[in-house]
Amino acid sequence: MATVLTEARLFERTSLPLTVRDQMAWSPSGPVTAEAVKVVFGVSGWARVDAPNAQVTLDSGTVLVIPAGAECAGFPHGHARTVTFYLQQDYLAAELRWLPRTHPMVHLLDRSVHGATGPEQLRLPGGAMQHLGPHLARVAQLDATGHEEFAMLSTAAQVAEIVGRFAGVTRPPSEGAVRESVLPRREVAAAVALLRRQPDHAWTIDELADQVSLSSSQLTRVFRHQTGLSPSAYLRQVRVDRMAELLVSGSFGVAEAAHAAGWKNPVVASRAFKRRYGTRACLLY
Repeated sequence: MATVLTEARLFERTSLPLTVRDQMAWSPSGPVTAEAVKVVFGVSGWARVDAPNAQVTLDSGTVLVIPAGAECAGFPHGHARTVTFYLQQDYLAAELRWLPRTHPMVHLLDRSVHGATGPEQLRLPGGAMQHLGPHLARVAQLDATGHEEFAMLSTAAQVAEIVGRFAGVTRPPSEGAVRESVLPRREVAAAVALLRRQPDHAWTIDELADQVSLSSSQLTRVFRHQTGLSPSAYLRQVRVDRMAELLVSGSFGVAEAAHAAGWKNPVVASRAFKRRYGTRACLLY
């Protein structure tokens, strides 16, 4: 039997027609339905999402729009981190009249309230989540506090603007799928999950390889082939992106964010941050 997320449960803490949840999944969810339209952003990792008439793969940069009442179950491949927007359907239907259909996400939202029965997806190009991730983390954090509703709406609007920038707001919605998503080898997914679960650990390639039952050379080769990065470069990226999420929250200084993200040396962290984001950490947000 499916778990039902009712409107009363989803919106009990807010006067807004929007609730946001940041979730990390390591095991299957079981079937779930929601009395709200869901916009699911894949932040990291991979998962298979099953619906009665569809099966889709979720990875970093995938956006799923799921109509209210549609039943879905998630099956993480290693791990899957998502940020999900729950939108009251009546409110969404009224607001869509004022939004441009040339925006791919608006097109999918319109379909969700006018006939779609299952999940539909938009796949953003590589690198999109680098820019989206901090804003998604911030809007989820604002929702958790329940006291900054205008800031929450403003940040949600920034998320939509970034999606439009990467998807192309003047591109026909049918061209939104700009890449295919492929599940990596289980050993690679397991290694990624370990790095994300323990970014502050002093990982060596030998230790990581031993954890996933591959040789060091095998892991390095297949990891680079399937993620585009070496394990050490991937770990640096995880730490830098976590720094960005912490900084955008406004509760951390640079040194504090670096330490919380797993860096031992804040100077090294700041240099890595500037290489990835093109600006000093203290100036980004």
